[in-house]
Amino acid sequence: MISVVIPSYNRENSIVEAVESVLNQTFKDIEVIIVDDGSTDKTCELIEQIDDERVRLLHQSHLGACAARNNGIQNAKGEYIAFHDSDDICRPDRLKIQLEILNAKDADFVCGNVIAHERNKEYVSPDYKSSWLRTADSLFNISTITFLSKANILKEYPFDPNMPRWQDLDMLLNLYDKVNVYFTEEILCDYYRINDSISMNPQKCIDAYELILSKYPEIWSDNKLLFSRLLKMCADSKIQIGRNDYKNDYKFIYKNNKTFTNLVWLLSSKIGLSKTLYKYLHKASKK
Repeated sequence: MISVVIPSYNRENSIVEAVESVLNQTFKDIEVIIVDDGSTDKTCELIEQIDDERVRLLHQSHLGACAARNNGIQNAKGEYIAFHDSDDICRPDRLKIQLEILNAKDADFVCGNVIAHERNKEYVSPDYKSSWLRTADSLFNISTITFLSKANILKEYPFDPNMPRWQDLDMLLNLYDKVNVYFTEEILCDYYRINDSISMNPQKCIDAYELILSKYPEIWSDNKLLFSRLLKMCADSKIQIGRNDYKNDYKFIYKNNKTFTNLVWLLSSKIGLSKTLYKYLHKASKK
């Protein structure tokens, strides 16, 4: 059996569709554990109206999504545990595909691609090809909603409840050199970035960057690609909240990797260095 854990907080507008996308999987031997993280809307009422004996609803005070996932992990009865979110959609064959890959590859943990929906755009993320995940540089931007793992691994290595964001990266950094982690190029879920998503909160991005670097200090020296990606996201978040120290971050990213590709990547940032250059040229034109 696969236990699918769904943390939820005030998701009355999306929770039913999200849960039904799991219940409608072609792989039927599942339980769906919804951990309500102290919702104050009609989330719990709507869940209780779902007529399926495979659904279990747990309650906790508002402790955050990672704590809710850990609650689900500890209460899971399945040999395998997968994760989903309360505002996203599972593709019908998602669990079937992942379990088949896990058995065929003798893997311990399987994740994969999603279709990301953001501001009227759709794109494959992270758009990797199928492979074993052997290096930290290969772990960037893989979503929690594609995780399927042997249950005993997650019970030994749960989520860090202090992570304000990037809990997916944190878990993969913790696991990739301990167990066999496989990435499939199959599209497993539809991921929706909405205004109140954690991924849209710039301060949480900055806090997560600082925590990741404190937990894995070797990233900046041993995994330069991953470090550059994280620092750029941190710098872009600083811009969003009006901090000027992002300029030093951009300079450090380039000094850390003085390649043409890296320079183009920095220059093409929609809210990064290109914005700085625009402001500079705009001021210069007024002189």
